[in-house]
Amino acid sequence: LTVPLTTGPGAIAAASALAANRTGELRHVVGSILVSLLVSTLVAVTIALAYSRAGLFARWVGREGTRVITRLSAFLLLCVGVQIVLTGVSDVLPGLIAKGVQLGAL
Repeated sequence: LTVPLTTGPGAIAAASALAANRTGELRHVVGSILVSLLVSTLVAVTIALAYSRAGLFARWVGREGTRVITRLSAFLLLCVGVQIVLTGVSDVLPGLIAKGVQLGAL
């Protein structure tokens, strides 16, 4: 159940949404590529460590602790989804309002 949360469509959608607000300047593009590579490497190492120690951690936190962590992870994923929706709405809404005002003036 955890693999789609780390490497599935949600990860691709989050990366696309975060990259959508980048500027086109070469300096910013290169900086953002370097930061993306660094963050991707840190995330990959964190995931590898978490997956390799998952059984030990599950025994340590117990059944209820595992349920709490699962629900917190789902909540964080929901927050990312809401942020993606809000970013999309904030990009589209001003244009729709402007067109509505233009149509109302006719």
